Amino acid sequence: MDRESVSDNVSILDIMCKEKYSDANNHKKARDDFSAQSKMWIIRRNNYSMMARENVAKATEAKKERDLFNQKVRDSKEKRDECHRKAAELREAGEEGYHELREEGNRYHEEVAENSAKGQAEHEKMMKFYEEADVARKLSDAAQKKSMDCRIAADAEHKAYIEKLKEVDDLKNNLPEEL
Repeated sequence: MDRESVSDNVSILDIMCKEKYSDANNHKKARDDFSAQSKMWIIRRNNYSMMARENVAKATEAKKERDLFNQKVRDSKEKRDECHRKAAELREAGEEGYHELREEGNRYHEEVAENSAKGQAEHEKMMKFYEEADVARKLSDAAQKKSMDCRIAADAEHKAYIEKLKEVDDLKNNLPEEL
């Protein structure tokens, strides 16, 4: 082989290698971009998960408060009903104290209404926090899926990158001996 033909072959080889390196670098850049996106989605997933946990904790606290108010309602109802029962017995027997017991029962009834309203408000807060936790969980799941999609795409780009590098190595390793 003469010098000119060797020089032409080397130039062709350089062009082919440059093209393969260019393709490889494009795959490497795409891989890095997908990896960065995956990391961004993981951060979002973690933030949404944290929001879900915080909302569940708030809902649990509101539930405890609601349960306390509901217990106060049950206690006040019991006392109210007892007062009204005793008042009715006194009235039937024609004894004194009927009105006082009736008034005491009415005060317990006001406590029932007040604590019932407070319990309902806590229940509504609890439900709002649970709903917000559900939304945050769904967003977290969606972010996890996006992260995995990016991860799969990054893996595919990495595989293509490695293949292009192998093609360059194959070109260099399979040169005719004259070159």
